[in-house]
Amino acid sequence: MDSRDQWTTRLAAVLAGDVPAEGRAAALSDLAATHSTGLVHVDQTRQRILQLLGQRDAPTPDETQPHATNALDPLQPEGMAGISLVAVDLGHLAVAAVRNWLSCKVEEVVLVDGHTTPPLAERLTSAGIKDPRLTVIRIDDDAVTWTQGFNIGLRAARHARLWVIAGSTRLDPLAQVPALQSGSYAAENGQSDATGFLLDLNRHDLAAVGGFNEYLETPDWAVEDLAGRLSVLGLQRRTLPPGLLTQGPKTAAATAPPPTGTLRDALRQSPNFAALQNRFISAAMPDWIGSAQLPCVFMGSDDLGQHVQAQAASVAKVPLHIKTTAATHALVDLMRDRLGGQPERLSPRRLDIVLARPVNDVSAVDIAVAASNAPEMVKTRKAWLIIDLAADSLPLPGSPQARAMKALLQMAEQHGQTPVLRVDSAETATALTGLTPCPVVTGPLSAPGFWPTELRELARPLGDRAPRHATLPFNSQSLIDQDSLMQSPTLLLRRPKVFIDAQHGLGNRMRAIASAGAIAAGTDRELVIIWHPDDHCACAYEDLFFPHGAVLNESFVTEARDLGLQVFNYMEIEPDAAKDAPIAMGAFQDVYIRSAFPLISPCSNWHTENQSIRNMQPNEVVRALVTSVRNPNDLSVHVRMEGGAEAEHLPYESPRNWSAAAHQDIGHWRKRSHFKNFLPRLDQLVAQGLANKVFLASDTPSVYAEFESRYGNRITWLPRPSSDRSAQSIVYALADAILLGRAPRLLGSTWSSFSELAARLSAAPMTVELTGRDF
Repeated sequence: MDSRDQWTTRLAAVLAGDVPAEGRAAALSDLAATHSTGLVHVDQTRQRILQLLGQRDAPTPDETQPHATNALDPLQPEGMAGISLVAVDLGHLAVAAVRNWLSCKVEEVVLVDGHTTPPLAERLTSAGIKDPRLTVIRIDDDAVTWTQGFNIGLRAARHARLWVIAGSTRLDPLAQVPALQSGSYAAENGQSDATGFLLDLNRHDLAAVGGFNEYLETPDWAVEDLAGRLSVLGLQRRTLPPGLLTQGPKTAAATAPPPTGTLRDALRQSPNFAALQNRFISAAMPDWIGSAQLPCVFMGSDDLGQHVQAQAASVAKVPLHIKTTAATHALVDLMRDRLGGQPERLSPRRLDIVLARPVNDVSAVDIAVAASNAPEMVKTRKAWLIIDLAADSLPLPGSPQARAMKALLQMAEQHGQTPVLRVDSAETATALTGLTPCPVVTGPLSAPGFWPTELRELARPLGDRAPRHATLPFNSQSLIDQDSLMQSPTLLLRRPKVFIDAQHGLGNRMRAIASAGAIAAGTDRELVIIWHPDDHCACAYEDLFFPHGAVLNESFVTEARDLGLQVFNYMEIEPDAAKDAPIAMGAFQDVYIRSAFPLISPCSNWHTENQSIRNMQPNEVVRALVTSVRNPNDLSVHVRMEGGAEAEHLPYESPRNWSAAAHQDIGHWRKRSHFKNFLPRLDQLVAQGLANKVFLASDTPSVYAEFESRYGNRITWLPRPSSDRSAQSIVYALADAILLGRAPRLLGSTWSSFSELAARLSAAPMTVELTGRDF
């Protein structure tokens, strides 16, 4: 017989009672002497068995028994006067935190070591920490949870006032802590760690609710659960005194890698997943009661602190089906926050379909389709094409709309897109079910990254372009476009154009061009810039920029409509103008837009406009001016003072350029942008060390002297030969705008398109503060 089998046979004889009582001690001694096999996992198991047999057969504790056993009492409502601070170490407690707590005015510090390696007491001893107030309890079972560990520490604590603290939380030793009022408890979140906390509790109140909820195995939501049960008792939550919690040591923030894997993987890795799961478990399980706390016994003490052994728990384990349901609820909540839509409507099978999507390619559209008549389409889909069906254009059998829809679906397939029909009501969706192989969904869908597209673009070969998510209207105009496409395919030989007739000064022109460029990119059109020198901006496009596609130097707004172009005019003082009218374009028409403002279109927003503005590359003259000035700087300041009644004689400041309301607003904000209004805020930033190097730009020459006399060489600027609207001045203005954009913070002038331009030109996110609004 193998020696290992012989050892097991002898052990079985002891356990079965076949060994006489008088020979049991000798048998155990023999087993202990021969337990070693050289296999680590086998020897560890045998040592544990022998230890348990020794504990079961241990004599009644006396003075000669160093490891006496006694049951750890349940949490008692009474305690000695004073404060016991209790913390749990599951492997991340820093010695510096213990040193910090011992420096505070507490009578006892109880630390529960959750079977860490090396033991906590060993680490404290190595660091030279010895204090009569310190008690270390080491749990001999690494299966004990965070909530059970805290309850063990709270039961071992001796004082009437209990401070429950997270390992990341530090305290100010000099802070004055008032007595805790009856009928209340205090709570505060840690400052250096999102999971940090400190609870200040009366022992009597904590005993009444049974301590932490041991149904919850992790700290996530456990503090909130305890606070909720205290509130049910009628206790009022108070905040701790200001300054009691201090900032702990900062650690370098790790750059989170881009998400990979499935949506389920990403959501489970979310820091909120475990908290949401525990929240649902807390609601689903019976009310927590203190008598269910994990029973434990003390195994005596040694240099590594008191040892505690957990016995069979009387608390019922959380059933697997409740854990599973709680995890599903947590995933649904996180999915709704991340994607939008209504994931709660999905059955478990349909929910799994969406959760299995790659995290980088999933949206609320997948949720809507999973809830539709064709949920399996989520598994096999390519790029989505959302087709917005107008109520009067349903593709009913035999109708022209049905024929047009069939052609549209074929083009979508060639473009690598999976069509989804979006309708306005559930009744319409029901009517279409069975008439189309496409998923049919209702209501609005929040789908970032979906580009508005047109029938004309779908008709073009995909080429080497990757398929992209898109939206497409299907209405009466679509039928006309479809007929045009079938009858005149030569229309596809050229791209329709967006003509942008940019107006007013440099900042106005560039933002209008940027907005039109975003629309052109989003609808696959060619951008044509119309840059007509005038009193507002007396330079040519080429004076500022390298060539950027087609550029015209003369407007033709009056002829554009006769030439068959769609015309949009945002210049509200001109005839037939409609500022802020949505830019809605026919599929094959050229578009003429006259504006000094951003345009209203799904394709145009701050992000896409600023992507477009980067296509306008400054020429060598402008670049040389930029490099001639110190940059980057800590702070940029733009002072826009010129304007108002005293400047109305200038053609570019004349009231005829704006509506009466707009002219009144301009006068108001120019007064608020006087250079003196900038000084208090700049002084604050200088005092905070955030403005050691400052770049200044202004339309008023005297401002530079004022700032230099006050701030000395911390101020720099680009000297201008003039401050009018001449070609030379505009070249310097563009260099100023670029330099203003090369700082992390801008103090700008409200109602100034030039301050806005500086923010748009910033390569990195910029903090923008405006006069009259922020300072």
